[in-house]
Amino acid sequence: MKQSGKCPKCNSSNIWNNSHLQVNRSVTARRWILVHITGMFGLTRKYAFKDEYVCVDCGYSETFIDEVGLETIREYG
Repeated sequence: MKQSGKCPKCNSSNIWNNSHLQVNRSVTARRWILVHITGMFGLTRKYAFKDEYVCVDCGYSETFIDEVGLETIREYG
């Protein structure tokens, strides 16, 4: 879906993704995974953000970790 822009289940090209929400890399704007937490009260946190792709016609979905998130997982995971 990410590369082809088509659903592998129903072949629809009516695909939604959350890439428009990544401008400010806000934790509330996109789905995320907490990778690492440090500090007395968890003041330092490292996140890996997910890119979501959903077929609007049949509901099939795929999730990818973005490149920055992969680097964070490699470093702290």
